[in-house]
Amino acid sequence: MLVLALATLGLTVVAWQAAGPRGALVMLGAGALTLGIACGALALAVGGWEPLTAALHRLSDTSIVNRYMREYQSGGPEYYVRGLGLLQPVPVALGLLSALLIAPACFPLRTHGKGAVEIAGTTLAWLAIAFVAVALAYPQKNLRFLSPVYAPLDLLAGALVWAALGWLRPRTPFSIYRSACVALALLLFVSALGDHRRFVTYFIERQIPDLATPWFTR
Repeated sequence: MLVLALATLGLTVVAWQAAGPRGALVMLGAGALTLGIACGALALAVGGWEPLTAALHRLSDTSIVNRYMREYQSGGPEYYVRGLGLLQPVPVALGLLSALLIAPACFPLRTHGKGAVEIAGTTLAWLAIAFVAVALAYPQKNLRFLSPVYAPLDLLAGALVWAALGWLRPRTPFSIYRSACVALALLLFVSALGDHRRFVTYFIERQIPDLATPWFTR
């Protein structure tokens, strides 16, 4: 539901820029309708609105009565910085950098034509920024909670690399451009090997059961 709300907000901003207030109202209406259907489906699944409301209300005091929440799923913004830095530092860093560049429309993501590519990139950027901001402020934390934006961050990281090479191509001799491509490919390959090595170390050799940062730092 949080992803739906953030995606609706992002699409509304883009629609406002593209089609004015009428387009923004259409996006808001579509998002509100979808959110209403989702809430209705959840209420139907749990036996009515009262159980759903009670469950959402209990979210606020779960950390008080749950020891695992206190020891493994709580902390400040450094919780995610340390965890992601240990698991996948390069893709996450490139994805966040790309989002920060694309969101204010100061980065030339599209390479030809107009419309869909730019809208998709801007929407993904704002979705990632907003979701991460909410996750950083939310008192309960777990690397699992960021799973809805891992794929967008990977796409944004790829867009950053591709756009950087596209910017470099007409501005440098071909030999330098080719060398840069080879160097970049080697760096990404080494990064991927490092990610795989960490996966084997943490989840196979140490058999860590959860994506909670304290499991990796203790």
